[in-house]
Amino acid sequence: MQTEPNKRRRWPFIAGGAAGAIAAVAGVSIYYSSQGTEQPAPPAAQPPTSNAPTATPAPGASFDGRGPNGCAGGQTIDANMVLTAQQEADNSTDGAVEVAAAFTKWIARTPLPSAEEAATIEAEVLAADAFTDDLAAYLATEPNQTGIEGGGEVHFSTTNGVWQVESATPDAATVSIGSMVVVDGAIDSTRANSTTVDLVREDDRWKVVGGGGRVDLNVLFENGIEFDGGC
Repeated sequence: MQTEPNKRRRWPFIAGGAAGAIAAVAGVSIYYSSQGTEQPAPPAAQPPTSNAPTATPAPGASFDGRGPNGCAGGQTIDANMVLTAQQEADNSTDGAVEVAAAFTKWIARTPLPSAEEAATIEAEVLAADAFTDDLAAYLATEPNQTGIEGGGEVHFSTTNGVWQVESATPDAATVSIGSMVVVDGAIDSTRANSTTVDLVREDDRWKVVGGGGRVDLNVLFENGIEFDGGC
């Protein structure tokens, strides 16, 4: 990571993972230092928050009434998927949810995205005050964003996933994404993920500021709203 003074604050993008049956065990939040070291979150402690503008709580709110598409951008998990989801997302909380879901699927996977994809996402999808100003360098530290140990290919899926709006204004939104975990092409019914993402409107698009494992996994899946389609 670059360490020049007077740069914007940098928070690692955080994924909260859980192993165990949904609604049977509580989610286990984890966070990563700027060096990519995995550490358990302190009991009852809140992970670092981003600089996203504060908004009035409005769980489940939607400006336009339609349901967000959990497969916005397409089924292929790559930079183009995230860009497409961002370009097609409207100026509503549903649009924010779609961008958050796409970005979470893109960044939280094994193997991690390439440096070329990271450069594209940094330029187009990260906000000016995002959690890092060098996404490729951050990913080069090989952070375990999925929370799943062991080999194989791992990514998150919104199939059977849920979403929840934690707060929203016309210019900012904080949303939680409840994802299923896919290991080597198969959904693992014993694992799921809860990630909360902060977004802002910049250049007439939703952009990502940061994220964290802030909402208990079981609470999110109990109270969240199912996606209108998922992948």
